[in-house]
Amino acid sequence: MTTDDTPTEPVSPKIVLLGQSGVGKSALAIRLSGDEFRETASTHGAQSHILQTPDDDNKQPVIFELGSEKSRNEILSSLKEIAANVALLLVDPTRDKELHENIQAWKSYLIDSGTDTRSTQMLVAARMDRGGVFGNTSLEELAREFSFDGVFQTSAKTANGIQELRSAVVEAARPRDDEVARDSVARVVQTMAETLCRLVAKDADALDQIEWRELERIIAVALDAIGFTVELTPGSKDGGKDVVANCAVRNNEHTYYIEIKHWRKGDRPGPNHVSDFVELNVRDETDGGLFLSSSGFTNGVYGQVGEISRQRVRLGEREKIVSLCQHFVRREEGMWYPTQPLPELLFADTLNIGQA
Repeated sequence: MTTDDTPTEPVSPKIVLLGQSGVGKSALAIRLSGDEFRETASTHGAQSHILQTPDDDNKQPVIFELGSEKSRNEILSSLKEIAANVALLLVDPTRDKELHENIQAWKSYLIDSGTDTRSTQMLVAARMDRGGVFGNTSLEELAREFSFDGVFQTSAKTANGIQELRSAVVEAARPRDDEVARDSVARVVQTMAETLCRLVAKDADALDQIEWRELERIIAVALDAIGFTVELTPGSKDGGKDVVANCAVRNNEHTYYIEIKHWRKGDRPGPNHVSDFVELNVRDETDGGLFLSSSGFTNGVYGQVGEISRQRVRLGEREKIVSLCQHFVRREEGMWYPTQPLPELLFADTLNIGQA
C-alpha cells in the first residue's frame, strides 16, 4: 500500500480475460504472453501472466484470467480490484444457444464494476480450430449490439488470429497521456484518504479539520479495507447516499447505503434527514443503511431510534467513524481480520446495535 513516504511507481497496463468455464482463457493467456500452446485445466481464482513488449520493462502489461466459478459479488470485486485497461470476453463458437445470454451476463459485470467505462473491450471467439456455428457477420452483429470495440477469431492451438489479437491488445493497453494524468491524480487522492483515515484512527479531533468530501473518501477507504466492495458516489447529485457497500452473505449479494453528514459548525441532522434516508433504502430494497453524523443527531432523531432500527437503518456518531478508521489501520498492519459477518461489523458501535 502506498504511503506518503513512498514514491508512486509506474502502473503496468492490465488485461483481463473473461468467459465461461472451459472457453480457453488459460490457453489464450499463455499464447498472448508469448509461450507455446499447452493443454490447461480450468481456471480457479485469478491467474496472471506477463505480456512482454518492447516498451519500458517497468510497464509490461499483466494478463489476468478471471475464473468463472465465483459468485457475482466476487467477480465484481475482482474486476474492480484489477481495474483493467483492456477486457477480453471469450466465447465458445460451438455454444450458439448460450452465446447471447453469456455475452449479456458478462457485459453486465463489466458495466456494474465500472470496467465498461475505463477499458477497451474486445469480443474473442476462442478455439476456432474446433469449428463453430456462426460466421464473421454474426460476431460483428453481437459486438455492435453489446458495444465491443473489436472482434477476433482465434485458436490458441494453431495460433490463428493470435498475433492480430496480441497487437490490438498491446496498442489498447498502452497508456495515453490523459490516462496517466488521471491515474496519477487518483493515486494521490487515494493516498490522501488513507493518510487521513490513519489520523482519525489515532485522534478523533482530527475530524474537526477535515472537509465533508474528504470524510466520505475516508469512510469508503475504511469499508474497502474491511472487505466490502465499495462505490463512492459523486460529490453532488448522489441520490441520497454517499457510499454504496456490497458484500456476499451466504453466497447472496447484499447492498448497504451509507449517508454521511459532517457539519463542522455543530449543526445536527434531524428527523427529516433520517426519514428521507430510510425511505431511500426502502424504495431501493437495500439490505440496510448506515447514517453517520460526526456531530450527532437532534433530540427528535434520538426519540425515534427504535422505529428507525426496525427499518434496517442504523445511526452512527463520531465514535463509529473513528471505529471504522481503526479497523482500517489494524487491517492494513495485518493485525486484524474480520471474524464476524460484514453486515454485523458495519452496524457494530451504532446507536441501535442489532442483527443485519
